[in-house]
Amino acid sequence: MIRKILVVDDSELLHRMYDLILMRYRNSGTTVLHARDGSQAITLIREHLDVDLILLDINMPVMSGLHVLSGLRAMGRLPFITVIMVSTEGHEKDVEHAL
Repeated sequence: MIRKILVVDDSELLHRMYDLILMRYRNSGTTVLHARDGSQAITLIREHLDVDLILLDINMPVMSGLHVLSGLRAMGRLPFITVIMVSTEGHEKDVEHAL
């Protein structure tokens, strides 16, 4: 069971949407953390080593989702965290880079 989810997006509207969608999981004990940019996400991942799932926007200020992914690889965390890349844009280059 997923116990801790990190939502990483620069859109306040999307954070509220995720909260509504994930509300039923919160009621069963899942914690949802929020980061507004990639830099904040890296900080939260270092503080919460038990994050199970990251919903990660690709295009953000300060640090992009692709840079967060690189940081997770460098930290050795990728084998232990499921990451779902999210974007309102459909650039194949970003998909290839993320993979």
